[in-house]
Amino acid sequence: MKKNDYKGLFCPLGRIKKWLWIMKLMAFFFFLGMFQVHASAYAQNEMVTLDVNRMTVEKVFKTITQQLSYDIF
Repeated sequence: MKKNDYKGLFCPLGRIKKWLWIMKLMAFFFFLGMFQVHASAYAQNEMVTLDVNRMTVEKVFKTITQQLSYDIF
């Protein structure tokens, strides 16, 4: 007669605890990584002045690019 030879529907308790520990550890590192993500926006610090009477869209974008020294498209 063999002890601990259980081939029923459920896994042994030790294996379940191991998988739960691994899932908790993975969730911890996932949330730790999510808290490290951040973004910065530079356009909110700049000011653009335009007089757009009879200007083409191309000229508006060129003027904005010249004033901010950033590429728009």
